[in-house]
Amino acid sequence: MGYRSQVWIGVHDDYRQDFKLLEKEYGEFFYRKGRCKRTNVTVYKTRWDTKWYSEIEPVSSYEDIIKADTDRNWIVAIGEDNAIHTDLGDWWDHIDMEMKVKLNLD
Repeated sequence: MGYRSQVWIGVHDDYRQDFKLLEKEYGEFFYRKGRCKRTNVTVYKTRWDTKWYSEIEPVSSYEDIIKADTDRNWIVAIGEDNAIHTDLGDWWDHIDMEMKVKLNLD
């Protein structure tokens, strides 16, 4: 079965080439959401909610890029229950999380 997540990743300019090589090898797993000029970080999100397990490829390769410099790179995976289950680096400088509750009595 499994747990599906939204995965957001921030890649500093110095690691963008490594990231692009992974995208070439594994396909376009992420799409670009924007770039923060202040920190020189490009922000990506997975193309679909995915099962994000650190011990398998390509997940471990993407996480290796983040772990190479967690002062400038980051990742956060938000599960379908809105819980954070993977976080490396200072993602909160770029991502604001909100939980919304809507009552439906129809």
